[in-house]
Amino acid sequence: MDVPELVMGAQRYQSDEEKAGILMDTFFPTPPTPETSEDDNVNASGQDQTLEWPQLTKHEVKRAIFRSSSDKAPGPDGISFRVWKELWPVVGDHLFWLYSTSLELRHTPKQ
Repeated sequence: MDVPELVMGAQRYQSDEEKAGILMDTFFPTPPTPETSEDDNVNASGQDQTLEWPQLTKHEVKRAIFRSSSDKAPGPDGISFRVWKELWPVVGDHLFWLYSTSLELRHTPKQ
């Protein structure tokens, strides 16, 4: 299926590459570079200043899981919230460790 030529003013775009470029530029323009000041996340010595967050609790993880709909489609791991709720007494400590460690390390596992 061919996409018809695009006309913008007097300019006509016929190749797929030209049309794709115009559509990308129109609907997904390059965002502006954010303005930063010296105070934004970096101190005078050039070290990163991170925000302090309250420590995650096991209760918060459990509440998040149990507030989620059991009928929701499973995530990329293929495990639904219904399963997490049923397994909570066995896997709760492990899930809490996983979430809290991910936050501490500032890393989210791909799986």
